[in-house]
Amino acid sequence: MSAGSAPGISVDSAQNIFGCPTDSGQVQIRSIQFEGNKITQDKILRAELNLQEGNGVTLTDLKQRLAENQLRLYNLQLFHWVRYITLCENGQLHLIFTVQERWYIWPVPIFSLADRNINAWLQHHDWHRIDYGLHLDVKNFRGLNETLRANVQHGYNRKLEVFYRKPTVGRLKIGATLAASFYRSHALDYTTEDNRLLTLHQNNGFAVQRIYVSPGLLYRPDVQHQTALTFTYNWQQISGEAFILNSVYFLGQQKRQFAEVNLVHTRNFRNTFSYPLSGSYLQIGFSQRLYSHNSGGNASTSLRAKYSRYIPLSANWFYSFGLEGKSMLTQHPAFADNQVLGYGTVLVRGYQLYVVGGQQFGLAKQSISRNILSPREIELSFIKSPKFNRIPLSIYLNGFTDTGYAHDKYYSAENSFANRLLLSAGIGLHLVTYYDKVVTLEYTLTNTGQTGFFVNTGIPF
Repeated sequence: MSAGSAPGISVDSAQNIFGCPTDSGQVQIRSIQFEGNKITQDKILRAELNLQEGNGVTLTDLKQRLAENQLRLYNLQLFHWVRYITLCENGQLHLIFTVQERWYIWPVPIFSLADRNINAWLQHHDWHRIDYGLHLDVKNFRGLNETLRANVQHGYNRKLEVFYRKPTVGRLKIGATLAASFYRSHALDYTTEDNRLLTLHQNNGFAVQRIYVSPGLLYRPDVQHQTALTFTYNWQQISGEAFILNSVYFLGQQKRQFAEVNLVHTRNFRNTFSYPLSGSYLQIGFSQRLYSHNSGGNASTSLRAKYSRYIPLSANWFYSFGLEGKSMLTQHPAFADNQVLGYGTVLVRGYQLYVVGGQQFGLAKQSISRNILSPREIELSFIKSPKFNRIPLSIYLNGFTDTGYAHDKYYSAENSFANRLLLSAGIGLHLVTYYDKVVTLEYTLTNTGQTGFFVNTGIPF
């Protein structure tokens, strides 16, 4: 396997490409067929290709074009692997893509404790401080590469959520999304102190309630390019107790309503989306938020950008760097909107236990990796289904440095990490395995002298 190749990419036979007799140096594609896609419809796969039946392709370019289209199908993240064979007949080429489909329906029971850990819960044995329910994730819904997710959760934190995504409609490159959520919780992170969140636990009544509805449109010419436009209506309310603890959580109001428009453009040229080793990624976003009158917020405009580059240095060594930043333009943000580093996946590694608020932030990351276990498959012979009986695994030794800065004009008095350069360096192991899962085990040292060992999922950038 060459440097920067994906574990699910292989070629059964390509020797016939150059066996097609032709005087023009071109070969015509007579047919394109798909095998192994019992659920996925042919039209979905055909729409991802930049090769069509009847196309003439030069022999010198053909091998690269075939590999490029193989990668397009693999990065749909619908298949364990994608292979192709080519057959020549009377100077014309027959192209056959073979795929191994994944399992697409994942119902996951929800059972979690509202306390910090099980020992804290055992002190009170309060059965009301438990969450239970069902998370349902359906990928490739109806064989059309649609995504359907639903959350039904009851208990201390209550959720009723649904998300639907249709990448394309018919032959058009236009798709659609729809998300809706109703959320109520007895707990609310109402402020920060010493760079840590303080949480209100309110047994009588709900500390916070949120509702949102978000329809959207997609322009998606192929798997590497996407532009998303979403419109969101939000209704939010905090309890009287939460308001007393932090009256600027919603800028002097207990409830608020606002509408938001988001426009995000993505160009994804990474060799594989799950754990890239070569290529680049660019995302640029714009959002505009407008509040109803006396509704706990000021109008804001946000600009955001993210760029990552992945460079193979040799067959086993890889270098990567990433840049990310955001600027929110507003008269004065509510505390609830003043979230940058430490929220979600935007963080300086080593500072996972902290949060930093602000209206602007910048983040720079770089790493160098050494492949210590080449991509391979572990066969589980006692499992008959090909969707589960082969576990791909590759391991990388990784060294990294992170740099981050958050500018906070309004809420930095009690939080020393705002308006300060945050640095970290570390070493770790990255495990890439089943169904695009990435597990990182990292030991870090920060410029504040703190060390820590952290386990995370997903790629760092």
